[in-house]
Amino acid sequence: MGGMGSGTPMPVRATLQYRALLPPTPIYEPAAPNTFAHFLLERYVAFTQHGSFRRLFQVSHQPWPQIPIDAEIESATLLQTTGRWCPHAHFDSANFSPGVRDVQMGWPKRID
Repeated sequence: MGGMGSGTPMPVRATLQYRALLPPTPIYEPAAPNTFAHFLLERYVAFTQHGSFRRLFQVSHQPWPQIPIDAEIESATLLQTTGRWCPHAHFDSANFSPGVRDVQMGWPKRID
C-alpha cells in the first residue's frame, strides 16, 4: 500500500462526482409520455454481466416521481472505465427522484 511518506503514490480511485441544485419546493411528477425523460426513466429492464455470462431481468414499479434538475459533472473517471463509448458521449440532462417503493424484480434471463 502506498501513502504519505511511503514513496509510493496512492492509487487514484475512479469516481463519478456531480453538483446539482434542486428547486426550493420541488414538485415530483412522472415524466410526460413521448419525451426523452420518459424514454430513459420508464423502461424497466436491467442488464448485468459477470465474466462471459450476460443476463437481463424485468423490473416493475410505479412510474418514477421525478423532477428535471440543473447538474454539472465534475468527474467521470468511473464512466471512463466502462468502455470505448465514453469519449463519444456527452452530458444531456439530469433528473432527480426521491425513489419508489414496492419494486419487483424478475428472475435473470440469459442473453446469448
